Amino acid sequence: MFLKSWSTISPQPSWSNDLKFTPTIHSGNILKCLEPDYAEFLNSTDTRRMSRILKMSASTALKALLSASIASPDKIIAGTGLGCLEDTGLFLKKMIESAELFLNPTPFIHSTHNTLSSKIAIQTRCYGYNATYTQTAFSFELALIDAQLHLKETPAQNILVGATDEITELSQNLMSEFKMFKKEPIKNYDLFKTNSSGTLNGEGSAWFVASGVPKNSDIEIVDVFTIFRQPKQDIVALSKDFIHRNGIKKEDVDLVLGGFSGDNKLDTDLEKWLSSIFEYEKIGKFKHLCGEYHTSSSFALWLGCQLITSNSSRPEITLCQSEHEVKKILIFNSYFNSHITLILIRKYEE
Repeated sequence: MFLKSWSTISPQPSWSNDLKFTPTIHSGNILKCLEPDYAEFLNSTDTRRMSRILKMSASTALKALLSASIASPDKIIAGTGLGCLEDTGLFLKKMIESAELFLNPTPFIHSTHNTLSSKIAIQTRCYGYNATYTQTAFSFELALIDAQLHLKETPAQNILVGATDEITELSQNLMSEFKMFKKEPIKNYDLFKTNSSGTLNGEGSAWFVASGVPKNSDIEIVDVFTIFRQPKQDIVALSKDFIHRNGIKKEDVDLVLGGFSGDNKLDTDLEKWLSSIFEYEKIGKFKHLCGEYHTSSSFALWLGCQLITSNSSRPEITLCQSEHEVKKILIFNSYFNSHITLILIRKYEE
C-alpha cells in the first residue's frame, strides 16, 4: 500500500504539513488540538451544524484529497476509538432531561461512530465502500489492514483511510477516575522527565490517501501487525519475527517511533523491549507531541511520512538521540502495554 498524501490536525501546528514548525508547549494533563480555520474546506452552514470532531475529521480528509489532486475517493475507511463523544454526551443529556420524550434525532444521528466517514462521503460524493472500525486501540490499524486488502484486489483505486478521536470534559473526568493521566500538571516536553504513573490525554485527526499503484514520491506501508495482551518475552519474539518476515535486518531500520507514554513503569518495560532489538540511539518518541489516545498511531504515521519526506530524524521533534538519514521507520506503538502495534514504512523508490 502506497500513501499519496496525508494531513493531520493535532496539538501541534501540523496543519501546514511542514516539520519546520516550532513545537507547541502545553501545560496540564491535556493536549488539545490546535484547530485551523475550517472555512478553507467547510462552508458556514456545515461549520455551525457540525461538532468539533466532525469538523476536524472532514477538513483533514478533504485536505488530504486536495493534496493528492483527487475530488472523490473510491472508498473511505475510518478508525476511531470512542467516536463522537461530544454528540453522544449531548444526546444522553437531552434524553435524561426530557424523560425520553420529544427527542431531537439529530444529536443521536451525529453520535454514532460511523458519522465521521459518512460526513466525508457526503462532502466528497463518494458512493463506494464505507467502513468504520471501533476496536479501541487497534481501530486505525484495522482500517489500514482493510485498505491493504482492498488494494490487493483493486490496486488502481484511491482509498481515503484515517482516524479521529476527541477529548471532552466528560471523557477526561471518567478516564481520570481510572488514574490514566498525570495528577500533577506538567509541560508536554517534560513528559518523559517525570517519575510517576499516568500519561497526558490527547486527541487528533489524521487522514491518508492510499493506492496500490506506486510513484516515486510515495511512502510505502510495508506491513501492519498487532499484538494483544501477550507476555513480555513473546512481544520481543513477535517483533523480531515481524522484522525478519519483511526481509530486513534491524540495522536497516533508521528510526523507531516508540509509543512511550510518560508512565514510569510502562515506559521502563517498553524501553527494555525496544533496546533489546534496536540501537538505543535510533529510538524516538512522539506522544509528547500528541498525547495518549486510541488512534495516536495515526499521528505517528503522519509524523513518519513527514520525516521520510524531509529525510531527517529531527531530534528536537522526536527526542531521538542522533540526527541521521531516514528511509525506513518502524512505528512501535503501545497503548498501556496491552495493545502493541508495529507499522513499517519506507520511501518508495523504483
